[in-house]
Amino acid sequence: MVADLRGHGESPAPPADGGYEISALAGDCLALLDRLAIDRLCVAGSDLGGAVALELAVTAPDRIAAIAVSDCTPARGWPADDAMVAGFERIEARRLAAAEAGGMEAVAESVLDYEAPPRVSEDPGPRRNVIARWTAVSAEGYVGCARAMRDRPDRTGDLAALAPQLWLAGELGEMREAVRRAPELAPGNAQATIIRHSGPGCAWQRPEEWTVAVLDFLAGIGGGDEAAT
Repeated sequence: MVADLRGHGESPAPPADGGYEISALAGDCLALLDRLAIDRLCVAGSDLGGAVALELAVTAPDRIAAIAVSDCTPARGWPADDAMVAGFERIEARRLAAAEAGGMEAVAESVLDYEAPPRVSEDPGPRRNVIARWTAVSAEGYVGCARAMRDRPDRTGDLAALAPQLWLAGELGEMREAVRRAPELAPGNAQATIIRHSGPGCAWQRPEEWTVAVLDFLAGIGGGDEAAT
């Protein structure tokens, strides 16, 4: 099962100040589980979805058998000494400021100005693709969810008491060292997997390897029979 969070896909996109907090997104997921009569499951999520999976494990531990968190850290600015995470969060802050000031067209320009390699930012074809992809995103949903990630609760002190955890990142992505260190916060209850030949967004860059890693993790903890999303 795959769910569209509010502001994503076919789910409604309320105004940016209309309740996009991580707790609200997790509450949406719990309401969906109630509607589908699913009592307990394993949850996997990437980036924002990873933060929601973590929040579900904290707030509804009786319903979460395990979580797989991809390209996400347990708190903003964690670890404080990780320059790659800090650099990524600065990029995210620039994107949010651009969206708040000028909508998704401004975000697309920000991506091209700050992040795209010259062959993309200068070539008309790839440039059009970048602009089309970003301007197709709901501005309300993007701003609301970006603020939610910026303001998400610090869960570093909660990991040890949670359900079994798998932390994933691409070997070329900014989250790789943070993901390697996350299991230190939950000794014996968490593990990390680095997906080779992948940058950020390893779940979509290397979907087969990512899926194998998650399924192997679930099989190892005996969670393969639980529903997963």
